[in-house]
Amino acid sequence: MPELKIGFVPNDNNANYIKELLVKKLNQWKLSSPGMEINAALSEVNNQDWVHNLLSEEKDVICVPFSVIDNSIPHELKTFALFSMEKNPSCIYCSLPVFDQTEDLRLKKGSRIGVNNPVQAAQIKHLNPDVDCKVIPEKNDLLLKFESGELDAFLSESNTLKPNNTMDLQIIPLHPDEFIENTGSDKLVLIAHRESEKWMKMLYPVFHEKILTVCSNVERTISKHFGNLTNHVVKVRCTQDHKNFFHVKAVMINQVTSTYFEYKMSQSTHHQIAEKMIYVLSEYVHNNLKMI
Repeated sequence: MPELKIGFVPNDNNANYIKELLVKKLNQWKLSSPGMEINAALSEVNNQDWVHNLLSEEKDVICVPFSVIDNSIPHELKTFALFSMEKNPSCIYCSLPVFDQTEDLRLKKGSRIGVNNPVQAAQIKHLNPDVDCKVIPEKNDLLLKFESGELDAFLSESNTLKPNNTMDLQIIPLHPDEFIENTGSDKLVLIAHRESEKWMKMLYPVFHEKILTVCSNVERTISKHFGNLTNHVVKVRCTQDHKNFFHVKAVMINQVTSTYFEYKMSQSTHHQIAEKMIYVLSEYVHNNLKMI
């Protein structure tokens, strides 16, 4: 029985989730390939070591978050399958006294909401300008301040930070289109040595989600174009609906001034949609040079 050595790089302390997802996908392959048996050995690898693990053949396949992929991958390696992490949406945990269905974000005016960085604060303030965002870099400090009553609410990106006691609390889910996480953070990619045709052909049909390829390329093209913009972060989300229309939303946030700019575009094909978004964002940058 052939052995498949798979390594995976965790993202945001979700090693168990990624391992369970890989096991689920491998079980799907077994069901679709009766009579074929493999012994899959899964193990966590360090983000700094996975390239070496593949080149040295310590691993046959590596699963990494799509957000860590860049142009520095050696030519000997090949990305061959892109798939969704099926992540939980980001949400806000809040105490009941500040919850109000009639307000933006369902938070009352003046609510003290904790976030981890200025980019998150800018997105939250855009959704509800009347809340009081407190930037607290350490997640544990964020949770402690909420549970001690210093905060009325806090943002939990991908719902990875949860209170010890959720009784008497309200959970407010955020749609991925209104609160954009890091580009590519909701996707995983499989990488193998170019000579590992056997494993790539075997895993590709079960793992690869074709619809993600075009959307991911659009997101990365826009993000990379503005990657060296001083003091700014660009977040992009591209989706394809059931009618095969493409929708792109990009936000540009100044990390110093928290200035927020967003633009949305929809069209029936993906042709030049990234280039069009880059043009619009570039015009914004050109017209706001004093802010950069």
